[in-house]
Amino acid sequence: MDLMQTTYNKKTRATKLDPTPINQLINQGSLRTLLEKANDIHLLNQILITYLPDALKTFYQVANLRDGVLIIHTGTATHATLLRYHIPQLLQTIQKKYAKKSITEIKTCIKL
Repeated sequence: MDLMQTTYNKKTRATKLDPTPINQLINQGSLRTLLEKANDIHLLNQILITYLPDALKTFYQVANLRDGVLIIHTGTATHATLLRYHIPQLLQTIQKKYAKKSITEIKTCIKL
């Protein structure tokens, strides 16, 4: 009888531990939302890089998009100030190239 219980337990464990296809996991709930947000941030970062002059490209990175506010990280206050001069034109460029969500404001944050 002990052997039979062991076999039964192995069988039930196997069905519980069956691998779930990655597509099914991605298309469910919060993981899907997280993946979409990561893709949005990546796309916005690509737009930022193509907009900026070559001398400034390495100093900035899109950090977040929340409630229509795009947050861009930089390493120094000097670079944050330089970016602020570009914000009106950058905002227009992003609004033209990124129609998925409405972006109404760009903020810079100094990344420590």
